[in-house]
Amino acid sequence: MFPTIWDNYFFFLLPTNKLEVEAIIKSVSKKKASGSDNVPCNILADVNQNISEILANSINNSFSSGVFPQSLKEAIVVPVYKGKGSRADINNYRPISLLPAFSKVFERLLYNRLYNYLVSNNFLSNCQHGFLKDRSTNSAIFETLNYIVNCLDRGESVIGIYFDLTKAFDTLDHEILLTKLFNIGVRGIALELFRSYLSDRSQRVRFTYNSNGAILNVLSEPITISKGVPQGSILGPLLSILYVNNLKKSLNKYSPCQFADDTSCIAIGKDLHTTSAEASDAISKMYKYCEAQFLELNMNKTLVVQYRNGPMSSSIYIKLGTNLFRWPMNSRTQNKKKKPCNMATVEEQAATIQLLQQQLADAQRLLTERGANANPPDAAQGDPPASGTPRPEVEEINSTPKLPPFWHKNPSLCRSNQVL
Repeated sequence: MFPTIWDNYFFFLLPTNKLEVEAIIKSVSKKKASGSDNVPCNILADVNQNISEILANSINNSFSSGVFPQSLKEAIVVPVYKGKGSRADINNYRPISLLPAFSKVFERLLYNRLYNYLVSNNFLSNCQHGFLKDRSTNSAIFETLNYIVNCLDRGESVIGIYFDLTKAFDTLDHEILLTKLFNIGVRGIALELFRSYLSDRSQRVRFTYNSNGAILNVLSEPITISKGVPQGSILGPLLSILYVNNLKKSLNKYSPCQFADDTSCIAIGKDLHTTSAEASDAISKMYKYCEAQFLELNMNKTLVVQYRNGPMSSSIYIKLGTNLFRWPMNSRTQNKKKKPCNMATVEEQAATIQLLQQQLADAQRLLTERGANANPPDAAQGDPPASGTPRPEVEEINSTPKLPPFWHKNPSLCRSNQVL
């Protein structure tokens, strides 16, 4: 249904037809909300056969002129409450971007042509697992774990680095993206169409509130978007993975694995010192790559993990330029949240032992005094004590000794060979 013609790695925008447009409209989910055009997707499906030919002609005009319709570039952003935290805090809302229904049809046609071109010419990196056919998070996890296990079986030290980029989809530089498209053969009118698609985009925020029982919708003033790919779009994810497609060249030594903008690397060495140096080099290369691509590497959320068959070290030290970063250890067996273990310090253990020795001495003294008074004269003759004569009070020695509060949190201290 989707014809493809490739000639020496040059991308051509082949015209569409009525049947292809009808198939695209049928594939659009009817549950999708309407965008700035106020056309629900279920209405679009109902009038599919009536508008498919007109829509095909309009799209072909864009393909031949290299101009993306301006009316399809405005997005409506709806803030959705995450369900926790204060409703007055903007950070507790998730933005949902709504695009026009006709934009979904246009983008799907453009996506199919670009995707077929990239796959047919093997332009996409084989370490990319995001938004590609027959690839997913499962394939990414399997590939990474298989490599780690093989390295451990060879007796090597392994450190995994899991990079986090700050709002990667929203910070992509348009000129760099267009240059990458040009380098893989997207040129001429096709390149101008992508330039038109990315430029002069805007978004408005829609607020819904209750006013005296009436539900009112308020739209903010439009704001121009000069960076990034459109959120909620069909073409956006493909353009984003194309933007970081050359990352493997910088990190190929460290077996990178990507899912969209999320990237992991594995550093190996004969010992922890060597592996830490390799991990430092991997982070340094990733940092330089992000600088060149105008991306921001979030070092606070970047995770460094040591994988070992034996006991874990306390920390990993990674050198980045002149700075030395310390990462707490995270092993593959520490993924589940566990209650913190309150371990007693050496001083607390010594205080506990001293307390026990004192209590044992007091108990021995009481036993000695009780043995001396075991056979008083009156008791030996069997005469009861005189009325009103109080019995001698003896301290109860079988009661549980009062221990410091941390004692019960450390049952290992109760072993006799550790205490006495």
